Amino acid sequence: MLKDSEMARDTHTPPAASAGPPLPYPTGWFAIACSGEIPPGRVLTRTFMNEEVVLYRTRGGRLRAVQPHCPHLGAHLGHGGTVKGEHLICPFHRFAFATDGTCTATGYGTQPPRISLTALPLHEVNDIVFIGYEQDGSAPAWQIPDLSGPPQRPYCRPVHHTFTLAGHPQEVCENAVDSGHLAALHGFTVLQPPENDLVYHDTWFTYTMRVGRRVPLLGEVHLTPRIHVYGVSGIRADLPLPAGLGRLRMWVLPIATGPWHIEIRLPISAALPALRFLPPALRAPVGERLARLLARLYKPLLKWDIGSDVPIWNHKRYIDPPRLARGDGPIGTYRKWARQFLSAPSGTPNSSQGEERLHRSSRPDQERLLNDQDHP
Repeated sequence: MLKDSEMARDTHTPPAASAGPPLPYPTGWFAIACSGEIPPGRVLTRTFMNEEVVLYRTRGGRLRAVQPHCPHLGAHLGHGGTVKGEHLICPFHRFAFATDGTCTATGYGTQPPRISLTALPLHEVNDIVFIGYEQDGSAPAWQIPDLSGPPQRPYCRPVHHTFTLAGHPQEVCENAVDSGHLAALHGFTVLQPPENDLVYHDTWFTYTMRVGRRVPLLGEVHLTPRIHVYGVSGIRADLPLPAGLGRLRMWVLPIATGPWHIEIRLPISAALPALRFLPPALRAPVGERLARLLARLYKPLLKWDIGSDVPIWNHKRYIDPPRLARGDGPIGTYRKWARQFLSAPSGTPNSSQGEERLHRSSRPDQERLLNDQDHP
C-alpha cells in the first residue's frame, strides 16, 4: 500500500509560465501553520510569497513571525535559533531578541546594538496561524473571525493535512462556487446550487448548499453544508451530521509559497452533542477525544475530495476571461468580487517587493511540486 506522501505525487512539473497569465500575489490573511505545530519553545521556518518566514512561540505562549535573518551578521534564525524564556536567540552570536523585535543582549555580555527583527502581521485564531499581506506591509484591515464555540459544545483541536502544488489561492477559492465540477469530478448531485443562497459581504461571502452523494451500504445521503469564503484566503465548510450526531468544520486554506505555487492546508475539527450521561468532570476531556476521533475518521474523505482537484489545479491554465456555460455556477460574479484582493494588473506582482520575489523563482523544485503531508 502506498504511503500518503506517494499517493498524490506527480513528477511531471509544468513550468510556471504554462499556467497562463499569472495572477499577482493576493492580499489578505493566509494559513501558514496550525497552532499545534508551534508549541512553546518551537522555532519553525515556512515559505510565504517566495520568502522564508521564521515563526516562534515563547515559553509564555506568545507567537511571532519575523523575517529570517539576524540584523547583526545575517545568520538564519530558523536554522539553529532557539527560544529562551520570552526571547528568540540567534545561533551565531547568541544575540537575544524580545517579542517586540528589539535586541536586548549579546552572547558576550556587551551593550547590544540598536537593531531589531522585522515582524510580520500574524493572526492566530481557531487553532490556525494566519500571516497577513498588504502591499504597504501593513496588516490587512479585516480578519478571519473567531469561531470559538460555546463552552459546553466546543470544536476539538483540528487534525490537518497539507498539499503542495502549482496554482494560485484564487483558483482554490473559486472552487467554492464552481458547482459544475461537483458532479463531474466529485460525483455529487447538486440539489441546491450556491447561487440560490449566496450573499456577498465586503471581504467574505456565504451560502448554504444541498448536495447528495451515494455512499456504500447507505445509498443516497443528503448533506447541507454552510459555506463561508474569506477573501481569497480560504473556504470554511460547517457540516451538520445526520441524526444529530454532531458537526464537522473543514477548512481549505491556500497560501502562495511562490509565483503560481501554493500549499493547501486542510484543518478538520468536530463538535459532538453534550455528553450529559457522563460525570461533569469527564465531559470535556472525553468529548475532545471523541471529537478528534471523528475528525480523523473524516480526514481521508476530505483528502480524497480535495486530492481529486489537486492534479487539475497542478496542470491547468488560468483562462481570463473564462468561457462559461449554464450550470457552471457564479464564477464570473466571484471573479469580479475577488479583484479587490488582486490590486495589481494580471501578470504582474503586487509591488516592487513582489517583483523581486517573482523573478527569484520561476518554477518550483520538481520533487516538491505535488506532495502531501499528514498531521495528527
